Amino acid sequence: MPPTKPSRRCLGRDALRAWYAPRRGAYPWRQTRDPYAIWVSEVMLQQTQAARVVPAFRSFLRRFPTVRTLAAAPRRDVVAEWGGLGYNRRAVRLSEAARAIDKDHDGRIPRAKDELLELPGVGPYTAAAVASMGFGEPVPVVDTNVRRVVSRVHLGIEGHEAPAEEVWALADAWLDRGDPAMWNQAVMDLGREVCRPKPHCDACPLARVCRFRLSGATARRGPKRQGPFEGSTRQVRGAVVNALCSNPSLTPARLVAETGFARDRIDAAIGTLVVDGLVEVGSGRVRLAS
Repeated sequence: MPPTKPSRRCLGRDALRAWYAPRRGAYPWRQTRDPYAIWVSEVMLQQTQAARVVPAFRSFLRRFPTVRTLAAAPRRDVVAEWGGLGYNRRAVRLSEAARAIDKDHDGRIPRAKDELLELPGVGPYTAAAVASMGFGEPVPVVDTNVRRVVSRVHLGIEGHEAPAEEVWALADAWLDRGDPAMWNQAVMDLGREVCRPKPHCDACPLARVCRFRLSGATARRGPKRQGPFEGSTRQVRGAVVNALCSNPSLTPARLVAETGFARDRIDAAIGTLVVDGLVEVGSGRVRLAS
């Protein structure tokens, strides 16, 4: 009786493990199984390059080494420590979730993905990352990079062309359940470094089994999601937060002088920052939220 042909979903696993092995200790959050540290790193890594996250991650954990120290800290201190990472609402959501963990889970980060999803600001990606990398739960982590790798390798199409449910199902079937933390990091790294929007197929450990490459398909970029930073509302919001990190409070007029942006843009930025819980306004002055 001929041997059973291995499932296509298992092909490439050994090659990817070998490719990832020297990268396993590349970043400080890969050298720990502390769910809190992994959670902080995953929030920081959203929309920020890993090289920029490393010093911020170390500094943040020195200032707030546990969930409870983060939960007890005034929000203004959390946002100030967040520093130049940008997208400061991430710091607010981190603070809110820490307070919820302290109140509802006795200061311990939940293990189950479903419980993690109940925390403020925690979505499917972050919940899966903490469950997998912090607790060893056998759940796939699917971000933009993983979606691109899975879609190309298994379906032969671009990530933005693949149904989300099918990508998650394939990622789950492909997952190395013996070491889900390693596997999820490996697939994410492959997407960041090799299987980029314009792929480097010659350097890819999965080139021999990738349907996208074997079909001769041409890489196609997905729709652009975000405009340039310069002159954007994001830039104005960031400038307001940075000014308030250096001052207990400022008037809108003083924020105009500090940032160089017009009053109407400062007023609009303040309004959205209030909604996001980043700043508060009282007696004609703006300050970071407590």
